[in-house]
Amino acid sequence: MPESTGVGEQRILAGRYAIGEFVGQGGMATVYRGTDTKLGRPVAIKVMKADLAGDEQFRSRFRQEAQSASRMAHPTVVRVFDAGDDLIQTAEGPKRLPFIVMEFVEGTNLRQLAAEGSSPRPRRAASSTPCSPRSSTPTAPGSCTGTSSPRTL
Repeated sequence: MPESTGVGEQRILAGRYAIGEFVGQGGMATVYRGTDTKLGRPVAIKVMKADLAGDEQFRSRFRQEAQSASRMAHPTVVRVFDAGDDLIQTAEGPKRLPFIVMEFVEGTNLRQLAAEGSSPRPRRAASSTPCSPRSSTPTAPGSCTGTSSPRTL
């Protein structure tokens, strides 16, 4: 990953975002909990998978996701604070990977509920769908898409 000054210290992305623990992973990216060191607020940092970063079509989709979501101001859409790319250490060496910095939303995802033996009631499950409050990313006005696996809902 990017800047790190020693063992046990947080990695810093784009000179600003301290990357914390792993949150989840989808087909296109990995999400980490982080901190905006300039504003002192918690954030979610979505980093494109290294094996996809060389594909311009995937980079374009990732960029469009950030741009579309950043234009939305609605209670059902996670706010996007920043996007860009940074040199990140991967298994194959350093690569320039795109990232999106978003609002971090505390809560329990469906995977955690299932592990606890909880069965979401219909209203509870409906509030956890990809278009539920702060859980999705729009691709066009009036539509919501994104990862809808239990760990991200």
